[in-house]
Amino acid sequence: MRHRSQRNAQGDWVSRVVPGDRHIPVYAPLAVDYHVTNDTKFAFHMHEDMEIGICMAGRSERHIGGASFVARPGDIWLCGMWEPHAWRNAPGVEGVHFYFSPQGIWSPFRHEITWMSMFIAPLDQRPRTNTPEMREAVVAIGTEMARECQEQRIGWHEVGWAALLRLLVILERGWRPPEGSSSSPRSSPSDVARILPALALVQANLSRHVSASEAATACDLSPSRFRTVFRHVMGISYGRYGVRTRVASAASRLLADDAPVEVIAHQTGFTDRSHLARMFAVFHGCAPSEFRRRNQGAQA
Repeated sequence: MRHRSQRNAQGDWVSRVVPGDRHIPVYAPLAVDYHVTNDTKFAFHMHEDMEIGICMAGRSERHIGGASFVARPGDIWLCGMWEPHAWRNAPGVEGVHFYFSPQGIWSPFRHEITWMSMFIAPLDQRPRTNTPEMREAVVAIGTEMARECQEQRIGWHEVGWAALLRLLVILERGWRPPEGSSSSPRSSPSDVARILPALALVQANLSRHVSASEAATACDLSPSRFRTVFRHVMGISYGRYGVRTRVASAASRLLADDAPVEVIAHQTGFTDRSHLARMFAVFHGCAPSEFRRRNQGAQA
């Protein structure tokens, strides 16, 4: 089956994924992905957009930021920018995914909405559909977007935007920020824009360590200011982000081919196999070879 997409006058993309598709590259203000799949292989991915997923039917094992849970009908999950995530679906999974850029979604919100912090909290402290009313509302949004993606009637792009805004508000209302975090983060579109050059630099140089001073220069910020803004927007330090990203690249390569672990370690900027193994255990809880054995034959 094939993926189709349309573009409106504002340049926004809203995409439809039909059964058989695995993942779509999304680098646009908004995309909506509806899928039904019987593919049960383990899959691994990163993308520059933020993501909210809704499980409509079946059961999906989700791995985000080193933590895991099983999504069932009515459950949701959130992924931040360039956050490594993996999944394994049971047969018959049906889901709806919203992908969006933080800059594109900011303007409709008043400043007190704290939705950005929902994406950078630890996985077990991110919003969940923990009441019958929330689950009902979220499933209704998913059902509406599944129909819109299939029918593609006039104005379905705008319906997608409205659905995403409703979903973010529902999740924000039912969520309490983690202890010790700011209840009113000051992140803004300009904060996000300031660190985008650093994110692009890291993604373009996955074979080596990009220093904080180099990343700060790309963002035209002092190293100390860069570290502050980066942690505020991304929820983790720049150093941890860089290691996490290169470990994610190594994980993807482990699934993509049979190259020796030592080779993959050098390809992803680690000094040797043991260096990669130490960092891999931090984020995946196992050695690279064990990760490959568990998911042999999977496709990223």
